[in-house]
Amino acid sequence: MEMLIEIKQIREDSADILTSISRNTFIEAFAESNTEANMNAYLDENMNSEKIKNELIDKRNIFYGAYADGTMIGYCKLGKNIPPQEVSILPAIELERLYVLRSHQNRKIGAALMQFCFDYAITHEYRGIWLGVWEHNDKAIRFYKQLGYQVFGSHVFMVGNDAQTDIWMIKSL
Repeated sequence: MEMLIEIKQIREDSADILTSISRNTFIEAFAESNTEANMNAYLDENMNSEKIKNELIDKRNIFYGAYADGTMIGYCKLGKNIPPQEVSILPAIELERLYVLRSHQNRKIGAALMQFCFDYAITHEYRGIWLGVWEHNDKAIRFYKQLGYQVFGSHVFMVGNDAQTDIWMIKSL
């Protein structure tokens, strides 16, 4: 039986749930490849409830959740940020986060969230959507390439005190 997924905007009153799923999905995705100290430092600085609440309030951020039976099982965050100089497709919006709980992966939930992001961007007259993905996250890189994203550069992404390389990718809409 196919799971019915509802995608809806995440509001400030859901900050605690978003904080929890943000932390859990980040741990599921990256804990095996990072030290516990670096993971804790990153989570404490970037995925604490106060920071998530502030991100939800900030009008430059757009959060949508994927829900199954009323429970958030994944989410995405779009950011109206200034793109890197290398971005040649303008205007462009950043896909800052797209995560699905491991227990719900391989059910096309990530693809549904991504399509929602494409639709949002097109509706709001963006011509491109860009993102950063860890250079060793082969599964995500394959997913993005299958959707038509192309590599256009890279930057340093700090996880605790570990300087890692994120690949920048962009898709024309």
